[in-house]
Amino acid sequence: MIELMDSDHPTVLYKYKDVSGDGITHVEDMLCNNSLWFPSPMEFNDPFDCRCVYDIRNTREEVVSRYTEFLERKGASFSDALAQAEQEIPRIQSELEEWQRQRIEGHSRRAANTGILCLTSVCDNPIMWTHYAKKHTGICIVFRVRDVCEDSHLDFFAGAQPVGYIDRCPLINFVRDDWVESARKAFLTKATPYCYEAEWRIVRYDDGPGLKPIPKEIISGVILGVQIDPVIRQRVIQACAEYDGNIDIVQATLDPNTYGLRLELEKTV
Repeated sequence: MIELMDSDHPTVLYKYKDVSGDGITHVEDMLCNNSLWFPSPMEFNDPFDCRCVYDIRNTREEVVSRYTEFLERKGASFSDALAQAEQEIPRIQSELEEWQRQRIEGHSRRAANTGILCLTSVCDNPIMWTHYAKKHTGICIVFRVRDVCEDSHLDFFAGAQPVGYIDRCPLINFVRDDWVESARKAFLTKATPYCYEAEWRIVRYDDGPGLKPIPKEIISGVILGVQIDPVIRQRVIQACAEYDGNIDIVQATLDPNTYGLRLELEKTV
């Protein structure tokens, strides 16, 4: 699943944040401790996110072959893997389908224990400011994706992949789809109405959801929402000043002539 960045990757990515309530504390902690929260898909606000349809119309021979390959990757010899597959996999079609359903349930449990960082390549979308930054009262964090001086930035974003938007739930066949394709369908696909989000994701399969360390100086800017509370605004700026690296403070304002935003650099701290 991990793919090195290429020229199609953006030079910066963004994260909208609600700073009301505990939100401001989370932002201060992030800047102080260089960490970001990777939530489980179970925490997403879209109930359709990571939802797939599973195709189990496979022959027994196909299932045995794929399961044998799986056991070999786990360290078994080919002969032992084949023998185990022949022993475990049912021969009756209805039982074979039930065996596959049980494996799908196991996949769903593993998916719930996957950590996903959701980012975007746009920072001035009024809808996203409304949804993810609590009616423009929050902030938008700017992350350096490409920095020739910092290999750690490249390493962190090496697995960032764009989300694809389609009209129907993706169809996964664990026998005919390889692992990379199955993961892409499950974690990097959303419904077409969300295409305005221009989302990118970093998916952490191995260490689950939770706080993850981020490289120092990977944050290059913070955009303040149009309606941010003055007290919270000052706390954000103070946290940026204490960050281990320079951060551009940018203020969003309403464009007087359009339904858009103007982003004006205020200072660098």
